[in-house]
Amino acid sequence: MNNRIKHGDKVKVDVYDEAGKLMGEKTGDDFYNLTDAIETAYTAVLPTAGDIRDYVFTVYNLTDGTSGRYRLNADEHVKLLE
Repeated sequence: MNNRIKHGDKVKVDVYDEAGKLMGEKTGDDFYNLTDAIETAYTAVLPTAGDIRDYVFTVYNLTDGTSGRYRLNADEHVKLLE
């Protein structure tokens, strides 16, 4: 798995709540890295929600065909989920 995003890559981010319910998605090609993609999607999908650490994000790099599920840890660093 690549786990990288370069500016210009076509990326889709799905945002899920703790129960696994899809809350929404954000697609774009202007993200600089995983953190940027996740934070932008969170703000777009849940602008008035509580803590970003309560959500799971599936990030699809549509340019290179990779994907991963992520969560932000207590220090708000992106953590790959297995």
